[in-house]
Amino acid sequence: MDAVTWIDDDWIEGNPPILGPMTQSTWLGSLVFDGARRIDGKYPDLDLHCERLIKSSESMGLKSPKSASEILDICMEGCLRFDSDKDLYIKPMMWAEDGIGIIAPDQRIYELEGLEKSNQPVKPITYSVIKSGLIGMTKYLATYFDGKVRANVLCPGGVQTNQDMQFVKKLSNLI
Repeated sequence: MDAVTWIDDDWIEGNPPILGPMTQSTWLGSLVFDGARRIDGKYPDLDLHCERLIKSSESMGLKSPKSASEILDICMEGCLRFDSDKDLYIKPMMWAEDGIGIIAPDQRIYELEGLEKSNQPVKPITYSVIKSGLIGMTKYLATYFDGKVRANVLCPGGVQTNQDMQFVKKLSNLI
């Protein structure tokens, strides 16, 4: 056995075809992982790797279905399926199956205190459209020039205009 994968509350041996063409992460790259190792029966900083995975997923606008400690438990359970003297590369990861994922931050940042949920403002679509356009154009250029030109993207951050001060404060706390 070369690999085991935990998905949908079950273990699968080998390298299962999990991400498909309709999986959001396939075409927008909203997959995060933080690789760790088991060396000589020891797990250096595996707990910290699981915590970074959660932090990375939050940065990508993904909401983890598991806590860092639950992910650590799953990693340890998977490692027990191998001989104890075998060195392993452990890859806890998560991705967006659908939705907006990488493009949209946690929508709660747009909620205004004192307003009922039905009266909350809707996130402006312009940022999402601009960011997805830049990412898409960059991926196109990278494939169009087929390695002859390196294509990178720097997506714009927030630009302060006349946003509500509650929003500005929430956004500032994230930075």
